[in-house]
Amino acid sequence: MIAINLRGGLGNQMFQYAAGLSLAKKNNSELLMDTSWFENIDPKDTVRKYELDCFLLDQNIVDKVDIELTGEMNRLGLVLNRIKKSNYFTEYVEASTIFDKKFYSLKGNVYLIGYFQSEKYFIDIRKDLLKQFKFKNKTNSKNKKIIEETKKTNSVSIHIRRGDYVSNKNASNFHGLQGMNYYKKALRVIDSKIKDPRYFVFSDDIDWCKKNLAIKNTIFVSNKKGSEDLRIMASCKHNIIANSSFSWWGAWLGENDDKVVISPKSWFKSREADSSDIIPSRWQKI
Repeated sequence: MIAINLRGGLGNQMFQYAAGLSLAKKNNSELLMDTSWFENIDPKDTVRKYELDCFLLDQNIVDKVDIELTGEMNRLGLVLNRIKKSNYFTEYVEASTIFDKKFYSLKGNVYLIGYFQSEKYFIDIRKDLLKQFKFKNKTNSKNKKIIEETKKTNSVSIHIRRGDYVSNKNASNFHGLQGMNYYKKALRVIDSKIKDPRYFVFSDDIDWCKKNLAIKNTIFVSNKKGSEDLRIMASCKHNIIANSSFSWWGAWLGENDDKVVISPKSWFKSREADSSDIIPSRWQKI
């Protein structure tokens, strides 16, 4: 079996699930999800919750985790209430933000810890993931109208991430905030490539966007649930993303074969993190 330690927001959980499912399929195995991280979040981290339940994917959640260290062997014994017995998993901790080729060689019962922010971990199962990440419930009438608008226009999503990138010191120092210069450059690229673009703006601070983003032909999208914003973002034909796993998935899930995706060249503010494997080569970095 393969077990994945889920953590972070919706976008991060999607990366972790996708990598775990890819390895499980290669090993002809089952994927289990450990959600214990959400029960004891470090005060320095942004408060999050398990959010993959918005999708059709199988919710194979591990009920309880017991950690056992034996000699030099680092083992995690997962007590799975649903199968009424203990199973021992070899722990694999992601070493860096760079794709690890050794990932594919992992065999047996493996417990994955990391973020796995690269499509190289799961690009081979893209068709499966598009099915897994279908939304379970129908959206409301307001969002249906917006989605209809994205389909009949040259729709371009713009994601502006603020929230904890502004308020949380750790997140701000590690990720950094994309300034308006990035978005101005991105808009110029879109205007040069897309005829009559219709812009759809998504943000965790939509009021700030309304005050600071002066773009014609724009719809500002605001939902209480991030998954609903993601649904609409993925329906757009083109995307301007932030340095955020959330809008990364909004672009990746989009099924327009001719889509233009604009991404920040600098994904992390921290110089210790290498982002060379995060952005697909077919997307344009500025």
